[in-house]
Amino acid sequence: MNDLIKYPGWKNALDEILIRIEKNGYGCLILHDELKQWLSLEEPKTIEEYKKHEFEYMSSIEKLKEDLLLDHSVYLMNMKGQGYQVLIPEEQVTRAPDKHTKKASAELRKAARALSNVKTELLSVETENLRLSKMARIAFLKTVFSKRKIPIVDKKQIIESVV
Repeated sequence: MNDLIKYPGWKNALDEILIRIEKNGYGCLILHDELKQWLSLEEPKTIEEYKKHEFEYMSSIEKLKEDLLLDHSVYLMNMKGQGYQVLIPEEQVTRAPDKHTKKASAELRKAARALSNVKTELLSVETENLRLSKMARIAFLKTVFSKRKIPIVDKKQIIESVV
């Protein structure tokens, strides 16, 4: 651990994680207890302090994850109840997008339900057309996010077929 402690705490945690990656490589697990120590968060004594503590912890983690990703190309994946795993680049390509597209698909389903369950008899013609337009957009996006495998064609094959 470094002797110098940075503020805000997520910057200190950032340095510690980068040291861990350098020492142990990608794939290492960063435990919640380690993160809390690196973030220098005081232990809560009351329910109100606990709520504040959890909010500060999650806010710091989000800032840490964003900085690691944008400035260091390192992705942290939540490992429920344990901490965060530093994904190896190959897993970053597969696991990270799958996690986020799953969330996006769930939100699209919610939007589709909201648009499908409207008392259409109370809508003006303009509003009904807007509703139908939004439903078409959502249907398109749901198709984009579907788990259907789309074959990846080699760029060389595309160029050769055009020439």
